[in-house]
Amino acid sequence: MFRTRLILLSCVCLLALSGCGGEIVESAHDGGGPSRQAHWSGDALDGIESFWFEGGQLKRQGTWADGLRDGLWQNWREDGSLAGEESWRMGIRHGPWRVFSAAGKIEQAETWVEGQRHGSWVQMDQAGAPLNRFSWEEGTLLTVEAQPEQ
Repeated sequence: MFRTRLILLSCVCLLALSGCGGEIVESAHDGGGPSRQAHWSGDALDGIESFWFEGGQLKRQGTWADGLRDGLWQNWREDGSLAGEESWRMGIRHGPWRVFSAAGKIEQAETWVEGQRHGSWVQMDQAGAPLNRFSWEEGTLLTVEAQPEQ
């Protein structure tokens, strides 16, 4: 299943980048498996960049635009479970950021707007219940609400 997903993802990446006129740069782990694949346009990263663990599992993937992170970036653990997601807009944190437990539950949920913390941020316990809530407005912390220990 994983190998099929990796092959399919690689094909999609190559098809998406084939008409871009840039260069795809790849590196490998000592054992020969892929370590990193990135698309360059001139001197800047531009397109999808992927990293793999030595065992072949996807580790991190996201997109670049003119040398700046742009769009969704995802991080995985060696077991293939999703560890986190981050949103970028032209090199600036913008949108939801989430950290996941090994069991797949959200441990932390944040929102960024134009590089500033904004809205409700929540930290969860292992069962997924809220531990702490932070309220932000344009980078200014407004309130902190901690849940009592039980």
